[in-house]
Amino acid sequence: MVEPLRATGQLHEVDGASRLHAAPGCAGCVRVVPTPGHTPGHQSVVVDGGHDQVIVTGDVLVHAVQLADADVGYRYEADPEVARETRRRLLDGARGRRAVLATAHLNRPWTVLG
Repeated sequence: MVEPLRATGQLHEVDGASRLHAAPGCAGCVRVVPTPGHTPGHQSVVVDGGHDQVIVTGDVLVHAVQLADADVGYRYEADPEVARETRRRLLDGARGRRAVLATAHLNRPWTVLG
């Protein structure tokens, strides 16, 4: 599935924190940030609108209980300790910004932290 995108120049791989888009004249940007632990190379997407922020968490959160206790692990994490540290860091930062989490695995796709 990836090879056709690569062959036509539509795939641009990034490693580590990277800004993907910054709108001219706008305070916001779209970037990826490393969120290791669940799988090697895992990254999350941050859409920052200046005052508002949405974080697409990917597999950082797989159960709602992790919102209350970031130390709750998931059986299939590649590195459970790193995954816990990643959850703590991501959730602490998101709460500080009152960010909205866009999650794939929770019962609600949008979770507002405050």
